[in-house]
Amino acid sequence: MLFCNDPRLPIDDLDRHILTYGQACLGIYADIGMRWPVGSTTADFLKDLVAPFLIWQACYEAFGQPPPWGERSHFEPGILEFYKDMLGQIEDMNVIDFIRLLARKHTPQGHELCPCGSGNKLRNCHKLKFHRLLLGCQNCSAFFLTASGMGSFFSLYQ
Repeated sequence: MLFCNDPRLPIDDLDRHILTYGQACLGIYADIGMRWPVGSTTADFLKDLVAPFLIWQACYEAFGQPPPWGERSHFEPGILEFYKDMLGQIEDMNVIDFIRLLARKHTPQGHELCPCGSGNKLRNCHKLKFHRLLLGCQNCSAFFLTASGMGSFFSLYQ
């Protein structure tokens, strides 16, 4: 977790991606897990997560608005945007089905239908993208991928 203690960075300002107690929002869990996988170093954390955050803040400071890259919505909409980008999916419910598949206790098998709605089996459709996300999610907080952790998220899309 990264905390901001620079008095120029406003605490509790979601537009600047700084939360109530000064924690920096570096991305959703799966995104952080993919950019800073198990075995990464502190130098990797600084290069792949902290530096982009600080560059983003510097652009915001210089121009008074978010730069045209690297920003997602906050909370559930941002989670959905991340998975849409990763999967190349447009339909919210298809993305929700992928998230449910990622959250399952047992790893999905390639013979299962792909959640994208194509009617193809997972192994012949989104297998590579799914496995990349699965690896990223294995580095995530376990709470995020439990039914209780995603309960409020799923309830918004039912």
